[in-house]
Amino acid sequence: MRILNSAPKLVSAAVFGFGLLLSQATQIPNWWFSADPKKVMADPLFPALPLLERQKILSQIDPKFAKLSIQKQDRFLWNAETDYLPKAEIPAAVFTWTPNDANSASGIVDSALTRSVSGGGLRVEASLERHSFFFSHLRISNSRATPVELRPKTFLLRVVKPKQYTLFFEYPSRVSYEFAAAAADYSPGYYPTERTTVTSGAGNPIARIDSPDPVARQEIDKMAQIERDGAFQYSLLLLQKALQDGVVDPGASVEGDVYFESSSLAREATVRVFCGGYEYDLPFTVTRSR
Repeated sequence: MRILNSAPKLVSAAVFGFGLLLSQATQIPNWWFSADPKKVMADPLFPALPLLERQKILSQIDPKFAKLSIQKQDRFLWNAETDYLPKAEIPAAVFTWTPNDANSASGIVDSALTRSVSGGGLRVEASLERHSFFFSHLRISNSRATPVELRPKTFLLRVVKPKQYTLFFEYPSRVSYEFAAAAADYSPGYYPTERTTVTSGAGNPIARIDSPDPVARQEIDKMAQIERDGAFQYSLLLLQKALQDGVVDPGASVEGDVYFESSSLAREATVRVFCGGYEYDLPFTVTRSR
């Protein structure tokens, strides 16, 4: 199960009206409708489907799931995304970033601390930042004579301090959905007021009433809409920047973002990349959530 301490605020799929993650048509294997729901959720095709489609499919094949509220269905599917992630093979060797190692390096790339470690014919560069979820920008370079398979779903974030635990891969569609849903639910926390004094027939004040300033409220609502639109566009960008499954050809490099579960407790963590039969560990100190 995931460790979530500062996840974005959820809104139900019924309230979330952007249409994000909806597809035009989806081919569904017939065997799903006569199979154990656990086998369906373990099928790699299932978590790749949009959230709303997964809710509809599982509601058809699992009566218990169908009776859950939309919010509980969403939470159930979110946990299933982690429970059925693929596992990496046991690595032939582990290459770890260390300060005095000739195969390790550090630098600032796009304002982020980036570390790299080389070994086994590959060079892995990573950064790590916390934006509720953990974001790691990765670049993998292949100096071998053969291509290597890339499976970001097997990557891990191993928390070292204050205690040891593992944060798992988050699907880009999930991260994008959560950011967009939080944006849809955003509203200003404060509106300026104007004071009206109620007087008696003799002109004596008998009450003072504070009511929202209509002009200021209109301006604040307009700014809030700009914030929501910007956050929604950012959520779409998360999908575009995500590192995808594939191969790294000889002499080539691939890069993109990998997202991990959120945790406000983590202080020191290691990005763990499995690629080409090896494990690459890059440690970082992470700042507190704000």
